[in-house]
Amino acid sequence: MALGIVGLWVILETLQLAQADVLYAYFVLAALTLGSIALHVLQRRPARRWIWVLMATSLILFMLGSVLRIKFHSFGDLTDHRSWVPSLVSFLGYAALVIVLCSILRIQTSTTRNPRGVLVETILIGLIVFALAWAFIIAPMQEHHVSLRVIIVLALYPTFSSILVALAIRIQILSQRRHYVADVLMLVTILSIFLGDVIYLLDEVHRITLSYSVLDIPYSFALLAILLLTSHPSANHLTEASHGPEQPRLLPQVAIISAGLLVLPLLILATARTSVIRVVLLLSAFSIAVLAVIRLIQAIVDADRFQQRLVYQSTHDHLTGLGNRQLLALECGRNLCRNVHTQSIEQVAAFYIDLDRFKLLNDTLGHSGGDIVLREVADRLTKVARETDRVFRLGGDEFLLVAKDIRDTAHAITIADEIGSVLRTPITLREAVYHISAAIGIAVTPRTPEFDIETLIEDADLAMYEAKVRSPNSMAIFKGKMRQLVEENAGLEHDLYNAINDNQLFLVYQPIVSTESSRIVAVEALLRWHHPTKGILAPDQFIRMAEQSGTIVEIGRWVVSNALRDLPLMRASHKDLADLRVNVNISVEQFRGDRVDTIVVAALRDNGLTGEALCVEITESSLMKDLNVADDQLQKLRRRGVRVALDDFGTEYSSLAYLRNLPVDCLKIDRSFVEPLGSGMSVADTLVAAIIGIGMGLEMEIVAEGVESSRQLTRLAELGCGEVQGYFYSRPVPAQKLAGLVKKLKDLRAAGVSPE
Repeated sequence: MALGIVGLWVILETLQLAQADVLYAYFVLAALTLGSIALHVLQRRPARRWIWVLMATSLILFMLGSVLRIKFHSFGDLTDHRSWVPSLVSFLGYAALVIVLCSILRIQTSTTRNPRGVLVETILIGLIVFALAWAFIIAPMQEHHVSLRVIIVLALYPTFSSILVALAIRIQILSQRRHYVADVLMLVTILSIFLGDVIYLLDEVHRITLSYSVLDIPYSFALLAILLLTSHPSANHLTEASHGPEQPRLLPQVAIISAGLLVLPLLILATARTSVIRVVLLLSAFSIAVLAVIRLIQAIVDADRFQQRLVYQSTHDHLTGLGNRQLLALECGRNLCRNVHTQSIEQVAAFYIDLDRFKLLNDTLGHSGGDIVLREVADRLTKVARETDRVFRLGGDEFLLVAKDIRDTAHAITIADEIGSVLRTPITLREAVYHISAAIGIAVTPRTPEFDIETLIEDADLAMYEAKVRSPNSMAIFKGKMRQLVEENAGLEHDLYNAINDNQLFLVYQPIVSTESSRIVAVEALLRWHHPTKGILAPDQFIRMAEQSGTIVEIGRWVVSNALRDLPLMRASHKDLADLRVNVNISVEQFRGDRVDTIVVAALRDNGLTGEALCVEITESSLMKDLNVADDQLQKLRRRGVRVALDDFGTEYSSLAYLRNLPVDCLKIDRSFVEPLGSGMSVADTLVAAIIGIGMGLEMEIVAEGVESSRQLTRLAELGCGEVQGYFYSRPVPAQKLAGLVKKLKDLRAAGVSPE
């Protein structure tokens, strides 16, 4: 429809119809444009609708100014009788449009967080255009005795429109997103207005002579551009905030400053006129020079601030605002904790903090909830830190606090206690209360003037892992043997890669005995490593290392395969072992790195066994750490008849809510609960009775570990525990010796003698 109006306008001009008809088509196009803006606001509901309303207001003011210019016959009138009302109304329209563009620029670009630079650039451009128009177009008119008031009014038209052009171009250049069609149409609108103002000015000062219809061509294009803009889907993006890099663009700033400096000699050359003209031009030249220098300084300051922001963003954690590993590395390079005193040398302590069970908390609350917890932890650590201390977030749920002026190790322990106490304060989130704890590793420097901060942090990290192994909510102080152990483990880890290929791994089996029949109903496969130089190594000496290095996946596959290969041989070795079941320990790392269910099913099939022949054991802490990873595979195993046992129950979470939903068939009571049984400690009896009651209530089998005496066995039988294992019956033995153990136990039962 708009193209039809423009086509009609061209036809009317071609046929040289009356000026009123041309103006009629022009105002029809303006009305359509205003209607398009209204529809855009009502239907698409863009953000910051007041900007669009202000844009429509500016168009109305421009149209009103045109009507008043015709009514008062002010066009071409260069006398003192020229009415200032049409120009005043038009200038209000320019002011409204300036506010529109400034608002869009502020929304779309981050550089307007310092709006003074934009203001100076805009004034500088307007002053340049004003000075040039004054010097080379309007000033010569004074020789014809044109009123100074008229000269100033005429000079303001291109000045205002040049300011609009500067803002529109700045939006194009500095916009932090890809340029939409709406951006281009906005620029076309402003350029058309500027071109129209220049043509009008030249016509008014009689440098050119054009008809009204020709003079209105640029303004018609401006209206058409706005009409197309509001009809395009990208129009909403004009008033929406964009997110992106904040780098200031120096090229447009340099171009504007250079333009200002180049104009100076032209203005100086043009000063050889009347005194008024000379004063105006000299003042303009001086103002341009001052503004150019100011903008140059601002550009340098903006670049410096941007560089500082980049450094801050690269050295600080975006979530908590704490320093990150990169800042820590920089601080280490600057000797963050170098202390040189003339009288005494204080010590420095590093506290490596790792939150307990954060992954479970993150899975429960979601990532947004986990982020809230991390920010809260960061705030608490910052508050507990002294003025000279530094706090860093090293990634995930790991934090570091470096404290200066530590008197001794006892002082460091006091600070660690304070950290632990602050972290243990419950967090209320989403109307629920959550408890947080952490493992804290402590490393304290010796009393020397200089030390290696990187080594100090590594020591604190080692101590933290030691605390993690002990139990949740614990701390450990670094000792030299920890580093020695790490160095030894490094060599051991290398040897572990070759252990399978060199046939250094082997299995032994500890019987699980029924308390009712005293018969062996199952065996637990226990891994051993025959190291070439260190001898026989138990799992606790290398399994954690295997988990960290990833070799646990291959080792776990080997254990499952060999245990199920040995089971038919053990069953065939004695008639009482015909229904023997084998228990195999599984690490949660195996679920991450392998399909345990697929491996187990294949091993069962290869050895002609059903699922009932196998029970997989997984520790409570390991399962809860990555329940989502293990749950699916465990459920598939259970559907094939494989039992699942929760090992070391009672030492970690022991949450009834979780226990009810876990894919578990059997609870194995940890030896720490079994040891005091029968010694007269009622608390121990109560705890074990409670665990057995829970298991029986959930229809689970109960196995007690670490049974080493008849009093323990008797008490467990009295409490209703169905199965036991421990040194009371036998230490772990090779598969080929199990039949002999069965015969020995059978003979002892017949003789009424205890295995002890």
